[in-house]
Amino acid sequence: MQINAIYDNGSLQFKYPIQFKHARFSVKIEIPDHELVINKQEQSEIQSLTANRQTIRQQLDNILGNSAKKRQAINSAEDKAAWHQHLENKYL
Repeated sequence: MQINAIYDNGSLQFKYPIQFKHARFSVKIEIPDHELVINKQEQSEIQSLTANRQTIRQQLDNILGNSAKKRQAINSAEDKAAWHQHLENKYL
């Protein structure tokens, strides 16, 4: 469920009263980039991590060759069958 809220000095204010089942739980929050203050050192570290991730992805793609193509959709039945075939080939 997506709920709109307003951040106000360390707390979230919801438009409507909301009751939760538990007092503590994980949430995913999306914050607009223009609302963040990042100093130059943090920005440099973020860019470095992004570059490293891209380098690693490229290395993996090079190793995988044609198998590195992105899948259009996930099909559980096909994945399961392919995995079972792989295990049969490997162990039988």
